Amino acid sequence: MLSTLIRAAAIVAIGASVSTTLMIASAGPASAAPTEAQKQAIQARRGYYRMVALNFGPLVAMAKGEAPFDKDKASLHASNLELLANVDLTPVFPEGTDNDAAFGETRALAKIWAELPEVTKKDDAFEAAAKAIAAAAPNGRDALRPAGGALGQSCKGCHDAYRAKDF
Repeated sequence: MLSTLIRAAAIVAIGASVSTTLMIASAGPASAAPTEAQKQAIQARRGYYRMVALNFGPLVAMAKGEAPFDKDKASLHASNLELLANVDLTPVFPEGTDNDAAFGETRALAKIWAELPEVTKKDDAFEAAAKAIAAAAPNGRDALRPAGGALGQSCKGCHDAYRAKDF
């Protein structure tokens, strides 16, 4: 019960941050240097991806046999990933928050905004893979391994195309 409340509070906190950022980001036009609102959007976006990594890392370790398989921990991390995959990230991707506009703060390539339909397809793949790993996680390392591989590939699909190698 407590872990469910903590997860719900985290999602609410992310949502509140995203909503505030969206309201601020839509308040004015983007300039050559990122506005404070755009910087906040980048920070929120990076925080989101840190949450994804924090939950995916232990699953990878379990799948590879680098950590003992723990059904409860695997289920928790996979459930968190499923929740995170369903967050609408539109507010944390306002135009003008790419690495050309905010070099040193983000690795998001400008072509994200030019290729939104393709990005959306990749996000849908991430969502489906997160749902699959949540279903597989309680069923042991052998079930976790392919689901984790599929989730990793969904991440790689965006990273390869839309993330700069360096800040």
